[in-house]
Amino acid sequence: LKEDFLSSCGYCDGAAECTPVFTTARNAHVDSVTSPVITDIMETLSHASAAFNIQGRYPFFDRRLLEFCIGVPVEQKLTGGWTRFLLREAMKGVLPEKIRLRRDKANLGVNFLKGMVDSDYQIALQIVRRNRDLLSEFFIMERLDDLLAIDNVISGSYSQRIDGALRIFSIAMFSLWVERHF
Repeated sequence: LKEDFLSSCGYCDGAAECTPVFTTARNAHVDSVTSPVITDIMETLSHASAAFNIQGRYPFFDRRLLEFCIGVPVEQKLTGGWTRFLLREAMKGVLPEKIRLRRDKANLGVNFLKGMVDSDYQIALQIVRRNRDLLSEFFIMERLDDLLAIDNVISGSYSQRIDGALRIFSIAMFSLWVERHF
């Protein structure tokens, strides 16, 4: 992304490298749950589930719960190497211990990567290509082309390929957002 765009969004502190600037863990938390990407994801999920006559529920996005979680001191969120410590403690006697104390999450990356390689890569490229002129306002186009290379999805370690697929997906989603709002 171009430095002037990042700076206008509050992501640069004037340093040579432009990186997100968060003064506290709380600010980072607020930024993560108020991201426009979350809004687009929720809208997409809502439309997709409505197509099957299903109304999605997202209890972790309840405003009251979010306000509470943002107010919780960071040491109560991450304690002794355990993430979501407060939630784990609250679920004692409610969830089976095997689930309450597990450290991993379901790995959806394999299916995401397979979908990207099988069909979604071409769709993502079409989205980005049709919005190329709009995207030039935000991206350094030579770097964008490098990020969109298929090698990012089919070469390298598993984590590198997942990272490449997520970047391509994110660029396509940003492209759709730009298309809608500019």
